[in-house]
Amino acid sequence: MKNKNYILVQIALTVALGGLLMGFDASVISGVVQFIEVEFELTKLELGWAVASLTLTATEATPAAFVIEPTSVVSVARFDTSAAMAD
Repeated sequence: MKNKNYILVQIALTVALGGLLMGFDASVISGVVQFIEVEFELTKLELGWAVASLTLTATEATPAAFVIEPTSVVSVARFDTSAAMAD
């Protein structure tokens, strides 16, 4: 029983940390969008790609997480879902 609780706490902490970091990254990116567009002379498509890369990277990490540790897939899937809903 204690092992199940440990795993549950580990998953909950991972998801919470992922949500915190995703929110932090989103706020940082939204704060610099106007500056990077001018500084790097980005088109709207390039700017959209730069902003969307964060979610894309998280989505592509899902299969890798399953290979590394199968129990982490639940955490990554929840992170991906929350990231997709935030966009």
